[in-house]
Amino acid sequence: KAAGAFLNGEAAKAKAELGAAGYALAREYVVDHGKSLNFDGTVEVDSFDAAQLWLREADGRAILAFRGSDTQKNLANVRSTETCSMYGHRLHAAVAEGEFAPLVALMSAGDFSG
Repeated sequence: KAAGAFLNGEAAKAKAELGAAGYALAREYVVDHGKSLNFDGTVEVDSFDAAQLWLREADGRAILAFRGSDTQKNLANVRSTETCSMYGHRLHAAVAEGEFAPLVALMSAGDFSG
Protein backbone atom coordinates (compact mmCIF):
# COMPACT_ATOMS: atom_id res chain seq x y z
CA LYS A 1 0.00 0.00 0.00
CA ALA A 2 2.88 2.38 0.71
CA ALA A 3 4.01 2.12 -2.92
CA GLY A 4 0.96 4.05 -4.09
CA ALA A 5 -1.73 3.41 -6.66
CA PHE A 6 0.52 3.43 -9.73
CA LEU A 7 3.11 0.92 -8.47
CA ASN A 8 0.45 -1.28 -6.91
CA GLY A 9 -1.34 -1.30 -10.27
CA GLU A 10 1.87 -2.29 -12.04
CA ALA A 11 2.38 -5.12 -9.54
CA ALA A 12 -1.15 -6.37 -10.19
CA LYS A 13 -0.48 -6.33 -13.95
CA ALA A 14 2.76 -8.29 -13.47
CA LYS A 15 0.97 -10.91 -11.38
CA ALA A 16 -1.71 -11.28 -14.06
CA GLU A 17 0.98 -11.67 -16.75
CA LEU A 18 2.74 -14.36 -14.71
CA GLY A 19 -0.54 -16.21 -14.32
CA ALA A 20 -1.24 -15.94 -18.05
CA ALA A 21 2.22 -17.41 -18.72
CA GLY A 22 1.37 -20.44 -16.59
CA TYR A 23 3.09 -19.44 -13.35
CA ALA A 24 1.40 -19.87 -9.98
CA LEU A 25 2.40 -18.17 -6.74
CA ALA A 26 3.99 -20.95 -4.67
CA ARG A 27 5.39 -19.09 -1.65
CA GLU A 28 5.68 -15.62 -0.23
CA TYR A 29 8.42 -14.60 2.18
CA VAL A 30 8.13 -11.47 4.33
CA VAL A 31 10.50 -9.76 6.76
CA ASP A 32 8.75 -7.11 8.87
CA HIS A 33 10.84 -4.10 9.96
CA GLY A 34 8.11 -2.27 11.87
CA LYS A 35 7.38 1.37 11.02
CA SER A 36 9.57 3.79 9.07
CA LEU A 37 9.26 7.01 7.09
CA ASN A 38 8.29 6.68 3.42
CA PHE A 39 10.57 7.74 0.53
CA ASP A 40 9.81 11.45 0.82
CA GLY A 41 9.87 11.40 4.62
CA THR A 42 6.31 12.66 5.07
CA VAL A 43 4.38 9.57 6.23
CA GLU A 44 5.16 6.68 8.56
CA VAL A 45 4.49 3.37 6.77
CA ASP A 46 4.79 -0.34 7.48
CA SER A 47 8.32 -1.34 6.54
CA PHE A 48 8.74 -4.82 5.16
CA ASP A 49 10.72 -6.60 2.48
CA ALA A 50 9.11 -9.39 0.48
CA ALA A 51 9.89 -12.05 -2.08
CA GLN A 52 7.47 -14.15 -4.07
CA LEU A 53 8.29 -17.51 -5.59
CA TRP A 54 6.39 -18.28 -8.79
CA LEU A 55 6.53 -21.80 -10.24
CA ARG A 56 5.43 -23.09 -13.63
CA GLU A 57 4.49 -26.75 -13.40
CA ALA A 58 4.63 -27.37 -17.17
CA ASP A 59 8.42 -27.01 -17.35
CA GLY A 60 9.58 -26.63 -13.74
CA ARG A 61 10.73 -23.04 -14.21
CA ALA A 62 10.78 -20.64 -11.28
CA ILE A 63 10.83 -16.87 -10.88
CA LEU A 64 11.80 -15.24 -7.59
CA ALA A 65 10.51 -11.67 -7.38
CA PHE A 66 11.89 -9.35 -4.68
CA ARG A 67 10.87 -5.94 -3.40
CA GLY A 68 12.25 -3.79 -0.65
CA SER A 69 10.30 -1.36 1.50
CA ASP A 70 9.30 2.07 0.27
CA THR A 71 11.17 3.79 3.08
CA GLN A 72 13.95 6.29 3.68
CA LYS A 73 16.23 3.49 4.94
CA ASN A 74 15.74 1.37 1.83
CA LEU A 75 16.19 4.40 -0.40
CA ALA A 76 19.55 4.95 1.30
CA ASN A 77 20.37 1.26 0.71
CA VAL A 78 19.72 1.63 -3.03
CA ARG A 79 21.73 4.85 -3.27
CA SER A 80 24.75 3.38 -1.47
CA THR A 81 27.66 2.68 -3.79
CA GLU A 82 29.10 -0.06 -1.55
CA THR A 83 28.96 -3.49 -3.18
CA CYS A 84 29.34 -7.09 -2.10
CA SER A 85 29.72 -10.42 -3.83
CA MET A 86 26.66 -12.66 -3.59
CA TYR A 87 25.74 -15.65 -5.73
CA GLY A 88 28.59 -14.87 -8.11
CA HIS A 89 27.50 -11.26 -8.76
CA ARG A 90 28.43 -7.81 -7.48
CA LEU A 91 25.37 -6.34 -5.77
CA HIS A 92 24.38 -3.29 -3.71
CA ALA A 93 25.72 -4.41 -0.32
CA ALA A 94 23.01 -2.80 1.82
CA VAL A 95 20.21 -4.21 -0.34
CA ALA A 96 21.74 -7.68 -0.71
CA GLU A 97 22.85 -8.13 2.89
CA GLY A 98 20.24 -6.07 4.73
CA GLU A 99 17.12 -6.71 2.66
CA PHE A 100 17.51 -9.79 0.45
CA ALA A 101 19.61 -12.09 2.69
CA PRO A 102 17.03 -12.16 5.53
CA LEU A 103 14.42 -13.28 2.99
CA VAL A 104 16.70 -15.99 1.63
CA ALA A 105 17.14 -17.24 5.20
CA LEU A 106 13.40 -18.03 5.23
CA MET A 107 13.65 -20.17 2.07
CA SER A 108 14.45 -23.84 1.67
CA ALA A 109 15.51 -25.82 -1.37
CA GLY A 110 12.23 -27.76 -1.28
CA ASP A 111 10.29 -24.54 -1.88
CA PHE A 112 11.63 -24.44 -5.43
CA SER A 113 10.53 -27.91 -6.46
CA GLY A 114 6.79 -27.32 -6.38
